[in-house]
Amino acid sequence: MIDCTLSGAVKSVGTYAEDKHLLASCVSPEDAAAWDKLVDRLIEWFSHYYEDIDEDGIEWPDRTVLARAGQLAYKMRDEHFQVASNVVPSGDGGVVFQWQEGPSYRKLEVNKDGSVEWFKFNRGTLLFHRQLLLAQT
Repeated sequence: MIDCTLSGAVKSVGTYAEDKHLLASCVSPEDAAAWDKLVDRLIEWFSHYYEDIDEDGIEWPDRTVLARAGQLAYKMRDEHFQVASNVVPSGDGGVVFQWQEGPSYRKLEVNKDGSVEWFKFNRGTLLFHRQLLLAQT
């Protein structure tokens, strides 16, 4: 079980012990820059806000979801989380932060309704899923 407060936002992320590596002991300048690059992608989506659904059927996140995802990214950076491998639109109006390490895949999804979910997969099999309760900032 990891107790990661994200500045008091996340009360507890009940997950497997091996997920502790997602919490680094400090944020290096390189990691801080990598988190900033992910947030820059959210800002780009925010500034080029796509209405409704695009030609590929993707429902882009609205500005409220993008702002929430950006706040969460900065909190993860400030709380020394391992840098996400990628950030992508979920396709249904949300934002997904992804961590890929070999056969292990984790994602933190900020949903269109503002809820946040944590998933862990190994070799395509869901091992863990939890809805997180985050304080509104």
